[in-house]
Amino acid sequence: MASGMCVTGQRKVGPVSLVRQGLVVAGLGLMLAACLPAGPVATPSRGVLQTAMPFSQIRVGSIWTTEPLALIGIQRGLPGQTEQIVGLANDTTLRGDNFLLMLARVTDGQDVPAFRLEEFVKRAGGSPSPFGTVSDSNLQSGSDSLGPYVWLEYRSGAQTNCVLALRRLGVGSRMLPARANVMDVMLRNCVLGSIEEALAPMLEARMGGGVGAGARSTVMLSPLAGPTP
Repeated sequence: MASGMCVTGQRKVGPVSLVRQGLVVAGLGLMLAACLPAGPVATPSRGVLQTAMPFSQIRVGSIWTTEPLALIGIQRGLPGQTEQIVGLANDTTLRGDNFLLMLARVTDGQDVPAFRLEEFVKRAGGSPSPFGTVSDSNLQSGSDSLGPYVWLEYRSGAQTNCVLALRRLGVGSRMLPARANVMDVMLRNCVLGSIEEALAPMLEARMGGGVGAGARSTVMLSPLAGPTP
């Protein structure tokens, strides 16, 4: 690149591609950091920061759940939040990765803010294959000891079932990582099994444990505030 120029721009191998993407983002981060003007006049937007900040690979034992199907994990920190992506085993032939996306952040005040479905899906990069548009009207809902969760279903043939599930956890549900008071979770999981098996990584038995989850806070906050218009 010429001086003065600045260009921005498993069983299955799927989960490995998540780490490769993280390494690519790391390279872009270095480029973008060089491109940003110096001094107090330059205040990068959150979108620019999300593009620029690199992911680092973490030990599977450091993920925020007790997920037995976790194959690999990557993590990055942004101002006021920490993000993990966990690649899950995938025995199906459907295109795309099985993964857990967990975004832990610090919000203003003591109350957990309303969960904005479209905002979170956009922040996560959109709905993954094989799912289409996600809206309040096409979601199914359930609950467990951690609170409510919602999901979409996709069925392929007699055995292959997929879910795209989302939930919000507050400090009343479990101890959250990185001093956060809210954690938003997205699961994309396709299995050779039932919808219940596909949902398992999102539910209390696995999502209720993990690093920093050995005790619960005495402050009870709504685990999932209802989606707002």
